Amino acid sequence: MIQLGQVTGHSVETIHSGDHFTDLIKAQVHVVVDDLEIINVSENKTRIIDRNFNPDCQLTLHRDLCVNPEIKRRETIGWNTRICFSWKCANASNYAMRVESCWTGSSHDPIYLIDEHGCSMEKTMVRSPRYDPSLLQAHSIGWLSVRVSGARYTRLSCSIKMCHLCDTQCSSITPPKYCPDDPNSWKISSVWNQTSKLDHLCRPTAIVKRLRSKAAATVSYADSIWLIAAVIFFKLILK
Repeated sequence: MIQLGQVTGHSVETIHSGDHFTDLIKAQVHVVVDDLEIINVSENKTRIIDRNFNPDCQLTLHRDLCVNPEIKRRETIGWNTRICFSWKCANASNYAMRVESCWTGSSHDPIYLIDEHGCSMEKTMVRSPRYDPSLLQAHSIGWLSVRVSGARYTRLSCSIKMCHLCDTQCSSITPPKYCPDDPNSWKISSVWNQTSKLDHLCRPTAIVKRLRSKAAATVSYADSIWLIAAVIFFKLILK
């Protein structure tokens, strides 16, 4: 397993050692993206039973920006091809996700890019993922500069940890906190700021109490208006 170079900003440091390394540097390789491993950490919580848990999670690669077309398996990339990594989970509206344990190369000698906490281990290759407010999408920019000697492809594998929004531990799982390369990335406006959604999903009794309180306030206000009107009416009569 050989990591051909490191890309830092706009500078590139390349390792040269004879024709073998030169050939590897020039090599265009395919990327085999493994199916994502989905881990539901809320599955055994006694208060959370979701028999319909069946998320559709995908990892796709795009040249330069994630708005560009997906890189297909038949296509090849160079070691200095700038890549946007995109993770998405559909059919999971009551859940949040965290990207973790990503590696590239081969299963026998993997190079880990993102650790088990969701933070980058090789920031010169890929940054810690940035999350969409729904916490069901994330993206990162980087390079796949690892090459397997004698192979025409490199593998890319990741896990997705998912937790139910009603799981009290979920907000501490995602988004990841204090990643060294992006320590403030978790301070995004996310589903954790959407009190009404969380109340409807996780605290329906709180909604009932709130509605009753509003109803009581409305009745009290209506009674006050009626009383004022009655006082004015009687004053007019007494005149």
